[in-house]
Amino acid sequence: MTDPSGTHPLIAVHGTEVRGLDPATGHILWEYGAGLVVARIALAHGRVYALDNQSKLHCLEAKSGAHIGTVQIDRPERSGCALIADGDRLYVATSHSVVALDANGNVLWQQRTGGAFSARAGLGLPGAVMQPDFNES
Repeated sequence: MTDPSGTHPLIAVHGTEVRGLDPATGHILWEYGAGLVVARIALAHGRVYALDNQSKLHCLEAKSGAHIGTVQIDRPERSGCALIADGDRLYVATSHSVVALDANGNVLWQQRTGGAFSARAGLGLPGAVMQPDFNES
């Protein structure tokens, strides 16, 4: 699905860097260094949500790349993770838990699932599925 206003940048992730690019020209509009490898992204509410591989969720304003905030979702350890946006909520699965957040990054609930260290995590809702990947990430 495309951005009807034509103002949302193309989001590209390479390692620790998140970039907003002009979809028509490829020109880099902004850059954000997460400091850790970004494992997953979601786009919703005019924001970019970047989940790093240490269970930190970084929130950026999509048009400018301005950093809105960072939330530690689970233990800061390398973990398999999933991230999906659904309506006004974000859902994150780590190796150890499933967390629901509002668009501002406030934790609404957290359910410990007791997964093993580095277990692959997945999430699914109708129309939004994030399956575990089985490579080293």
